[in-house]
Amino acid sequence: MIGIVIVVSGSFDSGNLIGDGLAVFAVTCLSLNQTLLRKYKNVSRMASVGFGGLFLALAMFFVATPSAYSLNTWLIMGAMGLFTAPFGRVLSQTATRYITAPEVGMILMIEAVLAPIWAFSFFNEIPPMTSVLGGSIILLTILIYAISTTKNEQ
Repeated sequence: MIGIVIVVSGSFDSGNLIGDGLAVFAVTCLSLNQTLLRKYKNVSRMASVGFGGLFLALAMFFVATPSAYSLNTWLIMGAMGLFTAPFGRVLSQTATRYITAPEVGMILMIEAVLAPIWAFSFFNEIPPMTSVLGGSIILLTILIYAISTTKNEQ
C-alpha cells in the first residue's frame, strides 16, 4: 500500500479529488469482485467481465463526451476495450480460482509499476520520481513475498 500511495501521490497536487475518489471506489469494487469470485468459483468469468463493461458504459453514458475524441483516440480505445482490457480481466478473474484474492490483487499492482514504463516507451513521457520510487517498493514487496512463500512450500 505504501508503494501505491507513493505512486499516486503526484495526483494529490492536481486538486482533482473527484478523480482520486473514483479511483479509490474502482479499486474497492475490483477487490470486492475478486473476493466474491474467489468464494463463488463456478461463476462465469466472461460474464463477469461483460457485465462490468456494461455497467461502465452505463455510468459513462452520462458524463462522457465522445464527440470530443479524435479518430486515433477512438481506435486506441476500441483496441483496448475490445481486446487487451477484457483479456487481462478474464485472466485475473480466472486466477481467483487458483490463488487467493489478495495474491491476485498483489499481482495486479504490477500494473501501477508498468504504466509509467509503457508511457515512457510509447509516448516518451518521463515518469515522475515518485512513480519510480513507489514502483520499486511494489516490486520489492512482491519479490519478498514470492521468496517467502517459496521457502514456506519447501
